[in-house]
Amino acid sequence: MGLNLATKYSPTIDKIWTAKSFIAGKCSTKYDLIGTRSLVITSPLTVDLVDYTRSGLARFGTVNEMQDEVQELTMSRDRAWTMSIDKANASDQLDVKKTGEAVTMQLDEKVIPEQDKWALRQWAFNAGKSAVIADSTKSTIIGLIADAHAFLDNNLVPNDNRFTYIGATKYNQVRMSDEILAVDPMAAQALGKGVVGMLFDSYLVRVPDSYLPTGVQFMIMHKEAGIAPKKLHTLRILTEVQGIDGAVLEGHHYYDAFVIAKKAVGIYAGVLTANKVATPVITNASNSCTVGAVGGVTFKYTVDGPDPRYSKTAVTYSGAVVLTTGQTIKVAGFAADKCVSDVATSAYA
Repeated sequence: MGLNLATKYSPTIDKIWTAKSFIAGKCSTKYDLIGTRSLVITSPLTVDLVDYTRSGLARFGTVNEMQDEVQELTMSRDRAWTMSIDKANASDQLDVKKTGEAVTMQLDEKVIPEQDKWALRQWAFNAGKSAVIADSTKSTIIGLIADAHAFLDNNLVPNDNRFTYIGATKYNQVRMSDEILAVDPMAAQALGKGVVGMLFDSYLVRVPDSYLPTGVQFMIMHKEAGIAPKKLHTLRILTEVQGIDGAVLEGHHYYDAFVIAKKAVGIYAGVLTANKVATPVITNASNSCTVGAVGGVTFKYTVDGPDPRYSKTAVTYSGAVVLTTGQTIKVAGFAADKCVSDVATSAYA
């Protein structure tokens, strides 16, 4: 967009409508990646119970060494911006462009929205449960959200600190639904941007439709199930730059968002069929497992137990995998701009 050097300027700048972060304070801060590019999370695995035997030397069952799952989180979003405010141009505009205000505008209009959208995208696409649902209506939206909470309840996800992210259009369906006249507005007080009340013991967070990925009708997330680390948040105002008579503004933002594997069931996304990868089809012939190819889909698998959606040991599928005694192959499908598939399994016969 060109620079307007009209003969007279208003003493104020007309800014677009902006919003502070919708996710701030609503995700885990237990892990950070300060000083590193990657973080490895090791989760010990418990064992199933067996019947006690009252004779012999293995009365408690067979002793096996405690195993663990390893998840590696690697930062990927390294973003920057720069702009200048020339002294002569600023003078011709009655000096309404203040450097501090310009930086604040850049954060509010560009940086924070991008980071929020990325976090909601990553959490939804990698949710422990992405349920394929029909496009909701005011008659069905409450039931769909209730089903989501039932899933979380059945997986022992705590009732506290659940946040239901819903776009403005779908929120209107909630407000107009037959089952409920209004959400409880009391919880909206002092709970951060976007919180408009409580629904099924969950804080209801209304966001612009564009903030949720295409096809995601809503997402429910327990605070401890996802993180959104910001390693760098550099802002600079340079006033002595060679070749420029004025100020140069710069920003550097190194951030990402992840689902914590052991708490992944604490994230539930309701998604349309077209926006989720179909469950992989495994063919097991004499313990040689092949996965049916699907255009645009990459498959990852494990044979050592962990969930391939999150495990550091997951391998990209490239051909038949031969199982050995006791092994189970677990396969997940990944595609750009879609929720990851459910996990398909096949055991050694």
